[in-house]
Amino acid sequence: MSPDRPSLERVLVSAGEVSGDRYAAPVLEELRRRHPGLEAFGAGGEALAAAGLELRHSQASLAVTGASEALRRAPAALRLLVDLLLEARRRRPALALLVDYPGLHLRLGYLLRRLGVPVLQLVAPQRWAWLPWRARALRHAVDALAVTLPFEEAWFRARGVAASFVGHPLCDLFRPPAPEQARAALGLGEGRVLALLPGSRANELARHLPLLAATLPLLPR
Repeated sequence: MSPDRPSLERVLVSAGEVSGDRYAAPVLEELRRRHPGLEAFGAGGEALAAAGLELRHSQASLAVTGASEALRRAPAALRLLVDLLLEARRRRPALALLVDYPGLHLRLGYLLRRLGVPVLQLVAPQRWAWLPWRARALRHAVDALAVTLPFEEAWFRARGVAASFVGHPLCDLFRPPAPEQARAALGLGEGRVLALLPGSRANELARHLPLLAATLPLLPR
């Protein structure tokens, strides 16, 4: 097929965080199952690389928490943006799958669409929780939005975004055992159980976990 025409066997995938990497990997695996020989390139982590993604950028250089880290990682994000746009112009993917990470992906999606690349965003920005008026930016950045919470489909559709509820990837990635089996596996008794959830990014773990652990002795028994 001519390199200047879209190919059904070529996709661009971008996931800027650990969670997005895990969510996107099964999608890429399914695409490769349905389309043997599928060429996939973009940004992600270990899970996407194992699923067959040509990893041009690692999500480890992109995950941020807070404004100061966002500024420090801005050069890496800009390099990713420019590189993926140049590669999209050269390779002409039939689809761009962008996962979460709206700070970068709204810009990337908008520019990819201008190149004629259809954009599917998996995991919606939580515009319903903050800055709801910015939901209209999605209309220009995506062709379709796959949402993971049931109410999001109607919320985004009411604002002109072609959203579809696809379920939450965690339901497929993890199959929790029955409560009694979980307690036995973790060596827990019958008392109350408190889960510490510091986040999935390395910088979140470094910042949040020591603070959470330090509060444990202060909690009533």
